[in-house]
Amino acid sequence: MEKNARDIFVKNLKRIMEKKKISQTIIAREMDLPLSTISSWVNAQSYPRVDRMSKLANILNVSMNELTGDSDQRFSTAEDAMKFLVEQPMIAAYGGYDIDKMSDEEIVKFANTVLDLLKVAAKQIT
Repeated sequence: MEKNARDIFVKNLKRIMEKKKISQTIIAREMDLPLSTISSWVNAQSYPRVDRMSKLANILNVSMNELTGDSDQRFSTAEDAMKFLVEQPMIAAYGGYDIDKMSDEEIVKFANTVLDLLKVAAKQIT
């Protein structure tokens, strides 16, 4: 994990927690994790796994992108989002979703969430 990515995450996490008035204790309780785990994230001693990052984003009601600081690519139209999803056979095979039953807004949101997950995963291996 690059120090820079961790620093960006910590800065964003602290800013979001302060803005939303959410404490480490609340996050620990909602995530069913020890307070020491959350503290290690806030103090830049460790970085959450992708699944925990996703759950943290949900608890804070933000995108994973807001936590990681990446904002270079986002989908704004259902057409672009659908093209991205269809071109990812593993997502289609294991996603458990029916794109034909999703609204345009749901498609865009889903594609952006998948994109955020991919970015976090890439950061963890580079």
